[in-house]
Amino acid sequence: MNIVILSGNLVRDPEIKYSQSGVAVCTFTVAQEEFRKGGESYVHYIECVAFGKQAEAISNNLQKGSKVFVQGSIDQRRWENNEGKNRNKLQVKAFSVEFGARSHPRAGNDQQQPAGDNSGPLPESQLDSDDIPF
Repeated sequence: MNIVILSGNLVRDPEIKYSQSGVAVCTFTVAQEEFRKGGESYVHYIECVAFGKQAEAISNNLQKGSKVFVQGSIDQRRWENNEGKNRNKLQVKAFSVEFGARSHPRAGNDQQQPAGDNSGPLPESQLDSDDIPF
């Protein structure tokens, strides 16, 4: 079973791009704090990706500092760089993202997006591996 659940704050504004077939792809990084014995804490920076309408909702409603609750699965991206070396990267492929409070509302959008609106999973049947731009 490959299920990830995490909550934290965005470390930068989400980035949205569109595949050649028009599918929205949004990447965002979540800072998740882990508390250890002795009162020490450690911050994990976890890259996440979302697709379709969910990606657009994230891009339109979240910004650096926004609180999020993400459910998804670990996905390993593999590619060959310009020098011909094989590269790989782990990220969370989000199937559900709930929006928490944000510290500073975006200009022109003073109302907070309710947690469930536009944040549901995108059916995988709507995605083709050719739609993912990496």
